[in-house]
Amino acid sequence: MDWNEMRDRWRAEPAKTPMAEMLARIGARSGRLRKAVLRRDVVETVVAIVMIPPFAWLAWQLGARGQWLPFAFIAFLLGWLVYVPLRLRRARLALPRHRADLPTRDYLAAERDGMIAQAGMLEAVWRWYLAPCAIGVVGFVVSARGITPKTLGYAAVVVGFCVLLHVANRAAARHFRTLADDIREQVAAFERSNEP
Repeated sequence: MDWNEMRDRWRAEPAKTPMAEMLARIGARSGRLRKAVLRRDVVETVVAIVMIPPFAWLAWQLGARGQWLPFAFIAFLLGWLVYVPLRLRRARLALPRHRADLPTRDYLAAERDGMIAQAGMLEAVWRWYLAPCAIGVVGFVVSARGITPKTLGYAAVVVGFCVLLHVANRAAARHFRTLADDIREQVAAFERSNEP
């Protein structure tokens, strides 16, 4: 058997230690959450890219007609469309990557911190995502059409939709917090089992 075969066999048959099993469980769950984060980021980025040209055209049309208040709300939404994918990307890049040179405890601490950061971002989604969108959309519609029963109904639908998204994001945040708690508890249990 040469060194390459030994390395391949070692990688194919990982040790069945409690730490290895714990890392495998955490890794699998973390991987699923990371994939969900990436899917969300891709969808949000594609939607933003698709939405920017029509909103830019609308802003140009409103500016050319001198309709400055609706223009201001559309310009605000354009800024928001650029901001959201950048914020999501920054949060995704803050998640730790497994590095062979990092001690397991340090990696798990970074993993836990990344999960807590994602949960915090989702819990604050109303502040950086929903509220700016609702203000921009409702502000544009009301400034362009005036206050009517239809615009008030539209505003109620937008606010209701934002509330539903907020509830869904809080539920998603619980998954990240649960993983962070699991990491903390499993590491503590492992450390207790290895005490002399």
